[in-house]
Amino acid sequence: MKIAVAERGNVSVIAIQGDFVIGAPETAFNQAIRDLLDRQRKLVVVDFAGLGNIDSSGIDALVSGLTSCVNAGGRMSMARLTARVKKLFEITRLDSIFDIHGEVDGAVVKLETLARPPDSLVTK
Repeated sequence: MKIAVAERGNVSVIAIQGDFVIGAPETAFNQAIRDLLDRQRKLVVVDFAGLGNIDSSGIDALVSGLTSCVNAGGRMSMARLTARVKKLFEITRLDSIFDIHGEVDGAVVKLETLARPPDSLVTK
């Protein structure tokens, strides 16, 4: 599996290419999340457009990544899930814990909006 990280404003987008399975892919994803959080990049979108297969270790890494982001005061969203992964998330009820979007742009906009302080807290 290949991972590419792009910065879009305050949001980091992790694009996955290939199979997200036990071993090196799982380790690479976990490291990517740690690296982002170490740099205070707490808003993350995972782009699944290039995903091949995912196994239980890949799903575990996603849940762990979400937990790490939330514990650091951030958020993690998913975008462009394949039909098979979307169905898997529905069956396992993971769609109730992950914020899922059809497109990366929608996920980025939502995370940026959620990260902004309310107008009443902004000094002018």
